[in-house]
Amino acid sequence: MNEVKAILFDFGGTLDNDGREWSHRTYHHVCQQRGRVEEQEFFRCLDQAYDKIGTLADTPQLSLFGTIERICQHLKILLDENSSEKGSPWDPTEVASQFEAEARSYIERNRPLLEKLKQNYRLGVISNNWGNTEGWCRDYELTDFFEVMVDSELVGSAKPDSKIFLVALEQMKLPASECVYVGDRFDWDMEGAHQVGMKPVWLKGAHRQECPNESILAGWIDKLNELPGLLNGASAKYTQWVS
Repeated sequence: MNEVKAILFDFGGTLDNDGREWSHRTYHHVCQQRGRVEEQEFFRCLDQAYDKIGTLADTPQLSLFGTIERICQHLKILLDENSSEKGSPWDPTEVASQFEAEARSYIERNRPLLEKLKQNYRLGVISNNWGNTEGWCRDYELTDFFEVMVDSELVGSAKPDSKIFLVALEQMKLPASECVYVGDRFDWDMEGAHQVGMKPVWLKGAHRQECPNESILAGWIDKLNELPGLLNGASAKYTQWVS
């Protein structure tokens, strides 16, 4: 990938984990306290909680911890009202604390990687979020790494829609063909990056199933710290889909 000038990242599930999206991590932490919840019911309530916090004026000012705490507060109400399995009492603040501690550990693990990549590439973030992407980057002292931090709420477009990717490319003044996009959601991240001509790299994670469409990928990795190996063509395992 000698022609690559920039690498842009998803935030949730990518910078703060190795391919496990927020919804599944929330499910894991809630079930640890509450006991099992039927998955379809849980994710339906979680989607409603996501929608609810998006209507609240101060959500863009919340920290990552504050965001997941608010999500869990609304989620608890919805589960208590709708779930046929009442489960054990659980504390949204404690779930948020566990969630944030795990996220922070991945962010700190990835800091040396970002420092290394910054030496050779321009970096940025494209995130479906509630207007708080730049604030989270500031909270975790990541802003010095990123030239652009594009948030779906602020640009009025969410992945996989092309606009959010095109906004980032315009801000970086680079053609899509010179940019890698790394993300954990195949439907949002890989398909969205591919349709604008970026080089999609799937943070597949150890838990993922088979790739839905290998032909659109520039590559795949199990962990974010394997990215330099892909970029340098150092390992056949991580370059089998590179075009």
